[in-house]
Amino acid sequence: MSVITYTALRELISAHTASVQYSMEVNVKQLDTRYATDRTRHTSIGGNVQTVFRSTAQLWAINMGSFARTSGEGSMEQILEFFASVERGEEFAFDAYGTIASPDNVQTVILEDDSNVRNRLGNLERYDVPLTLRVVA
Repeated sequence: MSVITYTALRELISAHTASVQYSMEVNVKQLDTRYATDRTRHTSIGGNVQTVFRSTAQLWAINMGSFARTSGEGSMEQILEFFASVERGEEFAFDAYGTIASPDNVQTVILEDDSNVRNRLGNLERYDVPLTLRVVA
Protein backbone atom coordinates (compact mmCIF):
# COMPACT_ATOMS: atom_id res chain seq x y z
CA MET A 1 0.00 0.00 0.00
CA SER A 2 0.95 3.62 -0.57
CA VAL A 3 -0.68 6.78 0.74
CA ILE A 4 -1.55 9.98 -1.09
CA THR A 5 -2.61 13.03 0.92
CA TYR A 6 -3.96 16.01 -1.00
CA THR A 7 -6.04 19.13 -0.43
CA ALA A 8 -9.39 18.83 -2.18
CA LEU A 9 -9.89 21.91 -4.37
CA ARG A 10 -11.95 21.04 -7.45
CA GLU A 11 -14.51 18.48 -8.65
CA LEU A 12 -15.33 17.51 -5.07
CA ILE A 13 -17.05 14.21 -4.40
CA SER A 14 -20.00 14.04 -2.03
CA ALA A 15 -19.11 14.47 1.65
CA HIS A 16 -15.81 16.25 0.79
CA THR A 17 -15.21 19.91 1.54
CA ALA A 18 -13.00 22.34 -0.36
CA SER A 19 -9.59 23.16 1.16
CA VAL A 20 -9.64 20.11 3.44
CA GLN A 21 -6.87 17.49 3.31
CA TYR A 22 -7.84 13.92 2.49
CA SER A 23 -5.68 10.80 2.54
CA MET A 24 -6.26 7.67 0.51
CA GLU A 25 -4.47 4.37 0.60
CA VAL A 26 -3.83 3.10 -2.91
CA ASN A 27 -2.92 -0.35 -4.07
CA VAL A 28 0.21 0.19 -6.16
CA LYS A 29 0.89 -2.36 -8.89
CA GLN A 30 4.10 -0.69 -10.08
CA LEU A 31 6.43 1.51 -8.05
CA ASP A 32 9.64 2.64 -9.74
CA THR A 33 11.93 5.49 -8.81
CA ARG A 34 14.49 7.21 -11.00
CA TYR A 35 16.48 10.41 -11.14
CA ALA A 36 16.10 12.85 -14.01
CA THR A 37 19.07 15.12 -14.61
CA ASP A 38 18.77 18.39 -16.52
CA ARG A 39 22.15 19.01 -18.11
CA THR A 40 23.73 19.91 -21.42
CA ARG A 41 27.04 18.60 -22.72
CA HIS A 42 29.18 20.54 -25.15
CA THR A 43 32.08 18.93 -26.98
CA SER A 44 34.71 21.14 -28.58
CA ILE A 45 36.43 20.37 -31.87
CA GLY A 46 39.47 19.31 -29.85
CA GLY A 47 37.37 16.71 -27.96
CA ASN A 48 37.12 18.49 -24.61
CA VAL A 49 33.74 18.04 -22.93
CA GLN A 50 32.03 20.67 -20.83
CA THR A 51 28.86 19.80 -18.92
CA VAL A 52 26.40 22.46 -17.78
CA PHE A 53 24.44 20.98 -14.88
CA ARG A 54 21.14 22.60 -13.91
CA SER A 55 19.32 20.21 -11.61
CA THR A 56 18.39 16.67 -10.73
CA ALA A 57 15.01 15.44 -9.55
CA GLN A 58 13.71 12.23 -8.09
CA LEU A 59 10.71 10.83 -9.97
CA TRP A 60 8.26 8.13 -8.94
CA ALA A 61 6.54 6.18 -11.72
CA ILE A 62 3.56 4.43 -10.20
CA ASN A 63 0.57 2.49 -11.43
CA MET A 64 -2.34 2.64 -9.04
CA GLY A 65 -5.09 0.12 -9.44
CA SER A 66 -7.59 -1.05 -9.59
CA PHE A 67 -10.35 1.44 -8.83
CA ALA A 68 -14.05 0.83 -9.14
CA ARG A 69 -16.19 3.37 -10.93
CA THR A 70 -18.51 3.63 -7.91
CA SER A 71 -18.76 6.81 -5.89
CA GLY A 72 -17.23 7.71 -2.53
CA GLU A 73 -13.94 7.10 -0.78
CA GLY A 74 -11.42 4.98 -2.68
CA SER A 75 -13.34 5.16 -5.94
CA MET A 76 -12.55 6.45 -9.40
CA GLU A 77 -14.49 9.59 -8.47
CA GLN A 78 -12.00 10.30 -5.70
CA ILE A 79 -9.11 9.76 -8.12
CA LEU A 80 -10.70 12.33 -10.47
CA GLU A 81 -11.06 14.73 -7.53
CA PHE A 82 -7.39 14.13 -6.70
CA PHE A 83 -6.28 14.86 -10.28
CA ALA A 84 -8.43 18.00 -10.48
CA SER A 85 -7.00 19.20 -7.15
CA VAL A 86 -3.31 18.79 -8.08
CA GLU A 87 -3.23 19.26 -11.87
CA ARG A 88 -2.18 22.92 -11.67
CA GLY A 89 1.06 22.19 -9.84
CA GLU A 90 -0.30 21.95 -6.30
CA GLU A 91 1.92 20.03 -3.91
CA PHE A 92 0.68 16.92 -2.13
CA ALA A 93 2.16 14.17 0.03
CA PHE A 94 3.16 10.71 -1.16
CA ASP A 95 4.26 7.85 1.08
CA ALA A 96 5.44 4.94 -1.07
CA TYR A 97 5.65 2.29 1.64
CA GLY A 98 3.51 3.52 4.51
CA THR A 99 -0.13 3.42 5.49
CA ILE A 100 -2.40 6.08 6.93
CA ALA A 101 -2.01 4.52 10.39
CA SER A 102 1.75 3.94 10.05
CA PRO A 103 3.59 6.47 7.85
CA ASP A 104 7.02 5.48 6.55
CA ASN A 105 8.70 8.17 4.43
CA VAL A 106 6.30 10.94 3.46
CA GLN A 107 7.58 13.08 0.56
CA THR A 108 6.19 16.30 -0.88
CA VAL A 109 5.57 15.84 -4.60
CA ILE A 110 3.88 17.37 -7.62
CA LEU A 111 2.25 15.67 -10.57
CA GLU A 112 4.81 15.39 -13.38
CA ASP A 113 2.47 14.18 -16.12
CA ASP A 114 0.74 16.62 -18.45
CA SER A 115 -2.41 14.51 -18.50
CA ASN A 116 -3.98 11.76 -16.50
CA VAL A 117 -4.85 8.42 -18.02
CA ARG A 118 -7.34 5.85 -16.82
CA ASN A 119 -6.89 2.38 -18.30
CA ARG A 120 -10.09 0.37 -18.26
CA LEU A 121 -9.58 -3.27 -17.32
CA GLY A 122 -11.47 -5.31 -19.92
CA ASN A 123 -15.24 -5.15 -19.68
CA LEU A 124 -15.07 -4.54 -15.96
CA GLU A 125 -15.86 -1.15 -14.54
CA ARG A 126 -12.44 -1.01 -12.93
CA TYR A 127 -9.48 1.16 -13.87
CA ASP A 128 -5.70 1.31 -13.50
CA VAL A 129 -4.19 4.77 -13.12
CA PRO A 130 -0.52 5.31 -14.11
CA LEU A 131 1.17 8.58 -13.13
CA THR A 132 4.58 10.14 -12.54
CA LEU A 133 5.40 12.22 -9.46
CA ARG A 134 8.30 14.67 -8.99
CA VAL A 135 9.73 15.01 -5.49
CA VAL A 136 10.00 18.71 -4.61
CA ALA A 137 11.16 18.68 -0.99
